[in-house]
Amino acid sequence: MNTLLYIIIAGGLLVSPLSLHALSAYHKPLRFAIIVGNNKGEAGERPLRYAHNDARKVQQTLQSLGGFTANRSYLLLEHNAEQLKKIWLSIQKQMQVARKRWPQRRTLFLFYY
Repeated sequence: MNTLLYIIIAGGLLVSPLSLHALSAYHKPLRFAIIVGNNKGEAGERPLRYAHNDARKVQQTLQSLGGFTANRSYLLLEHNAEQLKKIWLSIQKQMQVARKRWPQRRTLFLFYY
């Protein structure tokens, strides 16, 4: 009888942290990001030196510490306004699908330029 009791208690302790982790992951927002790095400015302006590197580091930090996934964070280097708009429209569609699929989850969008 004591053996059975210990197994049930141990099983409950093992399941509870896993259940709590799964539940907390469900309530975390879905994160989307556009990270832009343009070294070239307008005609007559001196080019920037570190915009590409800074944008890459921001994306890496968002993915390693901020809960952003690679498939939902877009790094754009030297893209024009039309290309940026195309990515933005794609993210809007992804967020709409996510809201329908997981109505209880929040969505978060970050834009870095």
